[in-house]
Amino acid sequence: KKKNIQNNMEIDEEINVAEADRGVTADGEELTEVSTKAKDIDFNDLEDDDDEEAEHDPSKPNYKDVDPESGIRNGFIVEDYNIMLIQVDVGYGTYGHNKFYQIQLIERDDGRLWYQFLKWGRVGMEAPYSKLKSFLDRDAAIKAFKDSFYDKTKNKWENRSRFRQIIGKYQMVDVSGKAAEVNKAVEAEKKRQRIMSKNKSLPSQLDTDITKLIITIWDSNRMTATMRELNIDVKKAPLGQLSQRQIQRGYQILAELQDLLLNGNTREDTLVRLTNQFYTNIPQSFGHNRKLPVINHPLRVKEKLSLLEALTDIDVAQRHLANALPLFERMNPNDAYYHLLRCKITTIPRGSNLFDELQQVLHNNHGPTHDDYKLTLTALYEVERHGENLRYFPFKKFQNKKMLWH
Repeated sequence: KKKNIQNNMEIDEEINVAEADRGVTADGEELTEVSTKAKDIDFNDLEDDDDEEAEHDPSKPNYKDVDPESGIRNGFIVEDYNIMLIQVDVGYGTYGHNKFYQIQLIERDDGRLWYQFLKWGRVGMEAPYSKLKSFLDRDAAIKAFKDSFYDKTKNKWENRSRFRQIIGKYQMVDVSGKAAEVNKAVEAEKKRQRIMSKNKSLPSQLDTDITKLIITIWDSNRMTATMRELNIDVKKAPLGQLSQRQIQRGYQILAELQDLLLNGNTREDTLVRLTNQFYTNIPQSFGHNRKLPVINHPLRVKEKLSLLEALTDIDVAQRHLANALPLFERMNPNDAYYHLLRCKITTIPRGSNLFDELQQVLHNNHGPTHDDYKLTLTALYEVERHGENLRYFPFKKFQNKKMLWH
């Protein structure tokens, strides 16, 4: 069995360590305000900073990026000797190449011992292979790091800014959240879940219909299911959090693929090359026994576009949730979720002119070919986004207003 697994994964490294799996009233007349404690919160404080994270100062110890699976608890990354590599080839063998290789150089806090930590396997493995080597000499440890990098990429570490991809070798992948940072985000999410469980009995200021809406919008189970369908592990992205530059590169590759397919260019070698580039930039976990699908049809391009949109959306949602722990500590979780939307949401009461009008529109727009079901308007909400009235004011005098129905 061990031999078969190694053959399937096409990994040529000697297995030194095989780690275990660590592995509201319905009338809508009242404005839905949330408790007074939350009214004083400056939502600008919850906005995500779009600035790039400052580069690490090599003169200061870098503890956060040490991979927890190394087992080193009293060490830090030496300068910038920390890299994630990936190799993708959808046309190789039965299941194709979809493997990663991580190299870290760690210095013990007392400055008397250095470690080279290697981790590798198929993307998404629960228990990847790993190896830890110790060195009494710093220069020897650095040399071992550089040798490993060259062995896997056929590029010199000193020339990585001018990295050239070599066929059959690994390529660098740009991740903005290394292993320790991803684990930190997981722990923050666990803390939020504990607080929510404790505070769910606190009184809510939302009416019943709005509460139902908030629960639907922030349905974490639905988010998780969507991510799994897209072969993404929402608890830990396969190789950390992809950088925005990496995601943007994914969009560019998909645009090129779409142009080729729409123009009738279906040469397999071209499609395989671009597919390899996409999976290299946007790693996905397909398991041990699933071949990576070639992106050779417009529907598959659309599927991958949905993936990139979901990655961006989930990233925004998670960062806002991480910054909003003070909200969850002081109020009912649904009220906290309501505040995060930064919208004033009002229930349109049943029997009102607007409700009846939209119910009729819903009925009139039901296609005659869809006669096997009927649609019923169960709830209607009016949403006013933060600052929207101010943005709309210059156009308020226009009379050609139409309902956008989609």
